Amino acid sequence: MKEVHGGINIMDIILMDKDYQ
Repeated sequence: MKEVHGGINIMDIILMDKDYQ
């Protein structure tokens, strides 16, 4: 998912980052 940069994909990455923290 990180390979594809899109509005929704970025939102998903941000949510994942929060989960990691």
